Amino acid sequence: MIDKKYRLVVALPLLFLLGCGGAPVPKETSQNMKPESNTTKNPLLEEFDTPFGVPPFEKIDDDHYLAAIQAAIDSHKGEIEKIAIQDATPSFENTIAALDFSGNLLTKVVLVFFAKAAADTNDQVQEIEKEVAPLLSAHSDAIKMNPDLFGRLKDVYEKREALTL
Repeated sequence: MIDKKYRLVVALPLLFLLGCGGAPVPKETSQNMKPESNTTKNPLLEEFDTPFGVPPFEKIDDDHYLAAIQAAIDSHKGEIEKIAIQDATPSFENTIAALDFSGNLLTKVVLVFFAKAAADTNDQVQEIEKEVAPLLSAHSDAIKMNPDLFGRLKDVYEKREALTL
């Protein structure tokens, strides 16, 4: 088991990064940022309306994490699918940049969860970690092995000499 000092050392930079805001999100990507849910409001899926964009930990229960991660994975799958099956000719903007800007919700939720798991764990959070690890791994594999997405990336790569970036 990882000692608590190490967890704190890992969690603080993650929380700092969350507060920094990150890159602007293109409008096409931000449309998928808030998946609708039939359950109660999940603060992890909302904008953090706090100073410096820090997660509102006082509103987040351990039960929110798994549902938010699953919703964020579903949202990211939709973003990836939009990129992979679009009719437009592959370009840096509609393939590479779109891929880079996708998954912001998933990144946000996962960073908050693992910061919590590192700094303030408990038995329930550790069980969620065990459940989340294979979900994230399978999601990552599905993106990397998506033949339509790979074809678009390969097309952009093969035209890289003609690109002016």
